[in-house]
Amino acid sequence: MFRLLIFLAALALAAWGLMWLSDNPGLVTVVWRGVEYKVSLMLALGVVAAAAIALSIVWGVLRFVFNIPSFVTLAARARRREKGLMALSHGMIAVGAGDARAATKHAAEANRLVAHEPMTRLLSAQAAQLAGDRAGALAAYNAMLEHHETHGLGLRGLHLEARRGGDHEAALQYAMRANAHAPAAW
Repeated sequence: MFRLLIFLAALALAAWGLMWLSDNPGLVTVVWRGVEYKVSLMLALGVVAAAAIALSIVWGVLRFVFNIPSFVTLAARARRREKGLMALSHGMIAVGAGDARAATKHAAEANRLVAHEPMTRLLSAQAAQLAGDRAGALAAYNAMLEHHETHGLGLRGLHLEARRGGDHEAALQYAMRANAHAPAAW
């Protein structure tokens, strides 16, 4: 509401200024290359306004043309991210369904497209577990320890792998590390 009042006040001020200029006509004299041009003040203001509008349009077009490469790069990045998130989604569905081959395929695709996403690391670990690749699962869970977002999840995965392997001492160590990092419900 306040912006509308300011806009209406500025519009009224501009209308008053134009009315005053029309009531008090002036003459603008321009000498260019030895030729003298005399125009009314209103026409000179109109020419200046038109030149300013034309210049701003040209500037906008030039900015758009020079920014096209960055727009293309952003669009390619967005498409790549979208494909990666789709691979993550399909991979997690495959893990849930117990399809080790599809989970591994989608995990590899997600690693190629969005390797920096925390869910990609989880999908890689889960796909390796599902496929029976204990070394791959341990490597994926150890890689999770390097990132703050997935640290606790990596410790839980290592704990479960140690229990599955019968190494109860290592499982206890992972549980204690997880509890020291943040109290774990498991």
